[in-house]
Amino acid sequence: MAVSTLSFFSRISDSRFGGTYMTLLNTLLNLGGAWSSSVAIGMVDVLTFKQCSLDNQNSCSTENLKHMCKTNGGDCVVIVNAYYVETTVCTIIGVVWFCIFRIILKNFQTKGPSYWLVNVKRPSSE
Repeated sequence: MAVSTLSFFSRISDSRFGGTYMTLLNTLLNLGGAWSSSVAIGMVDVLTFKQCSLDNQNSCSTENLKHMCKTNGGDCVVIVNAYYVETTVCTIIGVVWFCIFRIILKNFQTKGPSYWLVNVKRPSSE
């Protein structure tokens, strides 16, 4: 995946600023992947729904409720796994995002290579 991504960045980068441009694009790619993964992992506990095996009213949502369940001899049983919740929510967000930005992305694909070049305007010395 890394080779194909860098190959794409090399193809669209302005050769006059190649190294800087590719570094910027790679940084943006890494940031995009890093924050979304961190958010998804951080949401696992929030989106996992549990219930005490002995007390149906105990949702095991806090440390005190988990401790109370263990003290009474029960176990916190997973009712809804966060993996399935996150997969569904992220898929819906991705489809909605694609539907909204599809026309804009197709417009970007029709632009020629000269559209992406950096134009340096120097002041005239008169």
